[in-house]
Amino acid sequence: GAFDLQDIQSRILMLNTYTSSFYRLPVLLPVVGSFLLLLGSAEAQPDSSADIRSFTSSAGSAPATSAASEPDAKEEFPDVSYIGSKALMAERAMHLNERGVELFLQGKRSQGSAKVKQALAHDPQNPNVLYNLAGLYLADGRADLALPVMRKVISMKPRELAFQDRYAESCVATRELDSAIRAYETIEQEDASYNEVLLKLSALYAMREQWTKAEQAIRRAHAHLGDNPRVLSNFGAILVARGKFAEAVPILEKSQTLEESGENAVALGMSFESLGESKKAIREYTRALKLGTHDDEGLKKHLESLVGTLPYKD
Repeated sequence: GAFDLQDIQSRILMLNTYTSSFYRLPVLLPVVGSFLLLLGSAEAQPDSSADIRSFTSSAGSAPATSAASEPDAKEEFPDVSYIGSKALMAERAMHLNERGVELFLQGKRSQGSAKVKQALAHDPQNPNVLYNLAGLYLADGRADLALPVMRKVISMKPRELAFQDRYAESCVATRELDSAIRAYETIEQEDASYNEVLLKLSALYAMREQWTKAEQAIRRAHAHLGDNPRVLSNFGAILVARGKFAEAVPILEKSQTLEESGENAVALGMSFESLGESKKAIREYTRALKLGTHDDEGLKKHLESLVGTLPYKD
């Protein structure tokens, strides 16, 4: 039979639909003139799906380097004794930081990390270098190291949106969701169009099962970002969780035309089933199994119960 709303919400929480749009590779910030953000190439980026899975399961399951190659989570910020002016050391830190960014974007992550740490040793209070260090930790699955770094950064520059964004990423990776929500709410108040903040905020509200706020945020995201496939996918999933099946169907169908996924098909199937359109539900569940989902076995069992003993022919 059809799902009840509580079961639907539980199943939506299992889907990757809205969390897939959440995590992005930490952006590195070179210390040059204005705050220029550099995005890495696809080749230099870690597998973000692994990071997403860690958010929906446990913070410790993200890929990590060996314990010997990274400092302990209680590591103090690097410091050095040096002779020379602060301006000279800051200039050296700038060049080391920029070189670290270049190496990281070339895929030389360990070398890039070493340069950024050298830069920090020259200028321990430089928030831009600290920001990059936190980004490197996040990219290596060490959110436990990134979070204290970003706490230090936002204590120095609480109004810088890039820093609040990185702090929120670190909070999500360590499952401190309420802290992440507060950071993104701060960003939205300053600039609602900043770096898909409303899309991220809607995902976090959903992860906290605050469905009304999730719906409000995703509607604002849609107003700002338009028919972005990730926005539409999240929008549809959250509407399904809210029991607004008739409204969810065209949104999910449009999302499928832009970027087809098994998770969208499952959400469509739940919508059709809840609307009493079993044949359409069977069609979507079958499509979902072809595309792949996070729970193929559970979906197969539900599909079998829906069609009975009669084979379904597409």
